[in-house]
Amino acid sequence: ASSLRGLGRLEEAERILDGILDAHADHALALLERGKAALDAGRPDEAERFLRRALARTPDAPFVHLALSRSLHLMGKTEDAKYHQQRYNEIESERIRTQRLRDEEARLAWRKRLESGADR
Repeated sequence: ASSLRGLGRLEEAERILDGILDAHADHALALLERGKAALDAGRPDEAERFLRRALARTPDAPFVHLALSRSLHLMGKTEDAKYHQQRYNEIESERIRTQRLRDEEARLAWRKRLESGADR
């Protein structure tokens, strides 16, 4: 469905996503993709409904906040849009910071293994 949406085949993508949501009403990724499909089709009000459901399931999912911000912006709900854009920025900044720490820890562990092997 995501690939079809990316190709502009929105009706097909929506049909697939609606089928998934009929079987699994709270499937967060399907809700996000369905909201993005509605956005791509120029229906931000419809998108908002799907994206708010996705947000209820995954409150710290950055791309849900980003898509919801876009939807709200298109509807002129600028304050709410700003909040979700800011939340996206916060979550992504934390993810990047955490990844840098992991990378540094991995480098230090690698260096330690190298140095302990060189002592032999």
